[in-house]
Amino acid sequence: MWNVGVKVVQQTDVLIIGCGLAGLATAWGLAKKGVNVSILAIEDDLEKPKVHQGIAGIAFQGDRDRPSDFAQDLVNCGEGYCNQRAVEQLSTLGPQYVQEVLIEELGVEFDQSDEGIYKRQVYPGHSTARVVGHGYNTMASLLKAFRAKLHEKSNVRFLTNRTVIDLLTLAQHSTKHTDAYKQPSCVGAYVLNGETGEVETLLAKETVIATGGVGHLFLHTTNGAYSRGDGLALAARAGARVMHLDKVEFKTTTLYVPGEPRCSVTESLREAGAVLINSKGQEFLGAYANEMDGYSNQAVSRAICTEMTRCQEGYVWMDLSKKDPAWIKGTFPHEYEICLSKGYDITKEKIPVVPAAHYFAGGIMIDRTGQTSLKRLRAIGEVGCSGVHGRAALAGVPGLEALVWANTCAKDIINGLDRFAFYFPSIKKMGTGRVPVDHSLLLQDWNTVRQTMWNYVGIVKDTPRIRRANSLLGDLYREIRMLYNEATLSSEFLGLYNGVHCSMMMARVAGGYQF
Repeated sequence: MWNVGVKVVQQTDVLIIGCGLAGLATAWGLAKKGVNVSILAIEDDLEKPKVHQGIAGIAFQGDRDRPSDFAQDLVNCGEGYCNQRAVEQLSTLGPQYVQEVLIEELGVEFDQSDEGIYKRQVYPGHSTARVVGHGYNTMASLLKAFRAKLHEKSNVRFLTNRTVIDLLTLAQHSTKHTDAYKQPSCVGAYVLNGETGEVETLLAKETVIATGGVGHLFLHTTNGAYSRGDGLALAARAGARVMHLDKVEFKTTTLYVPGEPRCSVTESLREAGAVLINSKGQEFLGAYANEMDGYSNQAVSRAICTEMTRCQEGYVWMDLSKKDPAWIKGTFPHEYEICLSKGYDITKEKIPVVPAAHYFAGGIMIDRTGQTSLKRLRAIGEVGCSGVHGRAALAGVPGLEALVWANTCAKDIINGLDRFAFYFPSIKKMGTGRVPVDHSLLLQDWNTVRQTMWNYVGIVKDTPRIRRANSLLGDLYREIRMLYNEATLSSEFLGLYNGVHCSMMMARVAGGYQF
C-alpha cells in the first residue's frame, strides 16, 4: 500500500463497532455511568427507516415462569451444544434487564391488554408465553429508544459513514517491536472515513465488536445489507478465537421478493396448513418422505432446495387460499398485511417462498462479559458466540442475549476502567492504494460468494460440494487479498474483503478444519 499518513481522530474510553441493538445497549450501559463512548456506523443516516427482520419480540418472563424453566427450553433448542453457564446467566438476568433497562430506563411500551397487562406470546420452543413485543416492529422501537437516550449524553459520539479496516493490536501495529512480547491486546482500529476517504486511527481502552451476523454471505437471507461477516473477519485477522462457524440457522419458508431481504412471516402459515407446491402446481413434500426424518424445518428446507434445483426455479409456492378468508385474516393479521403490502393476498392466491439464512449461532468466542481471547477486545450480539444458543436460537432470545451481554460487558468494562492503567503504543502508518475498483467486479464477486455459499455450504451439503466451495472461495480470497494491497479502499470493497474471508473460514470448517 501507499505509505501515506493517518489522521488520529481521538482516543476514547470505549470504541463500539456497530449501531444495532447490541452496540447501542452496550453504549447505554457505559454512557449512563459517565464513560466516554465512540460508536461507529457504516450508515450515514441512523434515523433513516430500515427493514428489520431480526426480532419480532423479546423474551421476558411468563406467568409463574422460573429461570430453570427458561433454561431448560434453551438447552432443548440447543440440542446439546449450549454453554450451561451462559444459559444460566441469560435465564436469570434476562427478565431483570428487560424490566430495568427497556421498561424503566428507556420507557419502551410493550403491547398490553386493556387491563394493562403485558401481552405475552407463546413462540415455538418456549414452554410458556414469555415473549413481549411492540407492534410488528419491536427492533425498530428498541433502536429508536436507545438512540434517543444516547443522543442526550455529551459523552457519546456517533461516527457515521465509517467502516473499520482492521483492528489495531500490539503485535501487528505498534512501532515498538518489543510490544509483540506483551499479552496480545487490541488498542483500537484503523477506520475509513467514507466522506473524506481518509484513514483514521481510533485508539481505545476497550473495543467492542457488535456488527451482527453473516446472513448476506448467502443468496437468500432475512438479514440487513451489512450482515456480511465484517466483525468476524476483523477479529480473526487480529488473532481472536472464533468457533462454531457452521452453526447457521435457516428459516424454512420466507417470502420471496426480488431485491429485498426475505421476510420470515410465512413459517406460521405452513404450520397452519398451507401447502408447498412447485412451478407445475404439484405438491412435492410427499415425494421426499423417504429422505426426510419427519417434517422438521431442516428436512423441509432441504426438500425445498432440492425441488428448486430439480425444477430450475428460484423459489417454490405456498398456498393457504383454500382456508376461510375470515379465519386467515383473524389468525394471521400481521402475515396478511405484510404479504398484501408486497402485492400478494394470501386469502386468494399462492405466494413465492424460499428458505433463507436467518441467525448465526457461531462467531467470536466470548465469556459471560463479552471478553474475547484477545485482551481489551469484546464482542456482543450475533457476532459473538457465548454458547447460549447451541445449534439454534429460540425466538425472542437473540435480542435478550444482546441486552444481557451488553450490560454484563458494560459493568465489567467500568470496573476495569477504575482499576487498570491502559497502555497505548505509537501506531504504524497506514494508507490506501490508488487503483480504482470496478463496481461491476464487486457485484460479480459478491454473486460468486453468495451462490457458492448457498449451493455448496448452505442447507444441502456434502463432501464434493464443500470441496468445490473451498477451492472457489480460496482462489477468490487470494485475488481479493492481492487487490487489497493496491486498491482505493471503500466500504463496499472492505465488505467484500471481509465477506470473502468469512465465507472461506466457514467453508473450511464445513470441510472439517477447526480454528
